[in-house]
Amino acid sequence: MFKMSNKVMRHLIAAGLLGGLMTTTAQAAISYSDILADPDNAALNKQYAFEQLDAGNAKAALAAIERVLVAQPTDLPARLFRARVLTSLGSDLQAEAELRALDILPLPQAQADLVDSLLAQIRRRGQTLQNYLSLNFGLTDNDNVNNYPDSGTVTVRGVENDYTTYDISGNEFTTPLDDQALSYNVALNSIYKTTRQSFDQIFFNIGVGGSTEGDTGYLEYTAQNIGTGMRFVFGEVFVKPVISFSDIENDMQSLGNLTITNYRLSADRNFGRKANIAVSVAQSIRAYEGDKDSNDGDTLSYTLEGSYQVLPRLRLGASANMQDVTGDNNNDLTKEVTNYGLSAIVFPMNGHMLRLSYQTGDSAHDYIYSGSVGQNVDGKKREDETLRHSATYSIAGSTLTPLMQNFTVMMSYDYSETESNFSDYENDRTSLSLNLAYAKSF
Repeated sequence: MFKMSNKVMRHLIAAGLLGGLMTTTAQAAISYSDILADPDNAALNKQYAFEQLDAGNAKAALAAIERVLVAQPTDLPARLFRARVLTSLGSDLQAEAELRALDILPLPQAQADLVDSLLAQIRRRGQTLQNYLSLNFGLTDNDNVNNYPDSGTVTVRGVENDYTTYDISGNEFTTPLDDQALSYNVALNSIYKTTRQSFDQIFFNIGVGGSTEGDTGYLEYTAQNIGTGMRFVFGEVFVKPVISFSDIENDMQSLGNLTITNYRLSADRNFGRKANIAVSVAQSIRAYEGDKDSNDGDTLSYTLEGSYQVLPRLRLGASANMQDVTGDNNNDLTKEVTNYGLSAIVFPMNGHMLRLSYQTGDSAHDYIYSGSVGQNVDGKKREDETLRHSATYSIAGSTLTPLMQNFTVMMSYDYSETESNFSDYENDRTSLSLNLAYAKSF
């Protein structure tokens, strides 16, 4: 939410809210040799300053915009852009002095809003302890919630297999499953900033979430979550060790209650404002209660992700993930999983964001699978292939009404299709959701 707000602010600026400063951004990229050939050209320096800041070279952007202000000291858009560059560089005292001077002037509303936003950013950055409260409420519609297309029979490629599923009251389902449920999540995230350069943050989060019963009970659960971690700085690389713990209670007895302990170590680096690469390794330990403890196990995963801002309103991403899943007492759970994904984030207009993703995965079980209820061949090891695509459209509440300043409206669609060499495990699933999220810093 907060990252998106910064993105939105940057794209508001790119769209021209700084008036004359941004009118040249649609032209061809300016090189430093162009500046040397005509160093007093204000329009040239303005475009060069914006391009350099967008590329992550704030020092070059500052030099260019100050050349403009030497000749045109009353250019308000240029002064505001200089304050933004200073904020980006972390020169908060200089930036705040400029913003305070601008704040008393009769600025256009868009520029006044930007002044307020930059001042708030500087205030938050100066706080040793930062807290963020987030609330999320939604409605989910999910078909095939228990991974079978029908109750009583499963028909794949003309072959009918017997299978029975039950609702939370123990009644057999006689129609294809489709369920609606309300979801919720409340979380508090805190960041403590240290005075050390190599170890600059300690963060902590606590939250509770879940879903109501719906029609079948398969979606109902509650989860309590707690986590902590820290951030180390090695040059331009950020390294984060994190540990988190979740206690999950499923209302369906057949699903079982469990606790999940996660250990994660990640590292990421930004290359200017356009590119980012992140790697992580994580271990997830599952511990079930009671007679479901036969499903205990752990997952070791490795992830590589990258993204690149190809256009001011378009960012593309790619990811690869490998998982080694182990069942402590149930060999049917032991498998190796690989997933590859592509994503695109589009900003169609100010305050609006569309995220599209596509993922393909392969799951190969290590042992002869014993859980099939359909046709099986002795000695066969189960293999699944999954395709998944999703779309999420987010709207900043402030673009709808000032009363929704800290709200975001999100609409999501998710579809997955699984094909297996075990016929009774082939299925597809569609999920639709509408969420209202609130976030507030203090």
